[in-house]
Amino acid sequence: MKVLVAVDGSKPSLKAAEFALNLAKEHQSVEVILLTVGCAYDWTYVSDDVFVDPEKINEACDLAFSKKLNEAKKIFDDAGVNVKAVLLSGGDPAKEILKYVEENNIDRIVVGNKGLNPLSGLLGSVAYSILKNAKVPVILVK
Repeated sequence: MKVLVAVDGSKPSLKAAEFALNLAKEHQSVEVILLTVGCAYDWTYVSDDVFVDPEKINEACDLAFSKKLNEAKKIFDDAGVNVKAVLLSGGDPAKEILKYVEENNIDRIVVGNKGLNPLSGLLGSVAYSILKNAKVPVILVK
């Protein structure tokens, strides 16, 4: 069984990774994929003295999310459990996660109840969108 864990570095997403780790320990047939979605800025802002290079922003963002992905991967490495880590560059996180799930025959999604947005309530927007639109079972970790 393929289990995808959506990771953004938030405490709930790291708890989701720990949940999947325990699942993998209990069931040897479980293959875990950690996935995070980087940034996709495609605009530039130009004023008299400012130019923003979207490529540089995306590179910096991908580097930051890569570090967050590696944090989650370390949980598995420390436990001696194999895990695949995937960084997707850009796009709407929920849409990109669901697209990956469909294209890679994922059987389950594990996601934290909310991500990095401090304004989200009990359920974050990415988690909500995944719950609402996923065609496979979703495990929500609080």
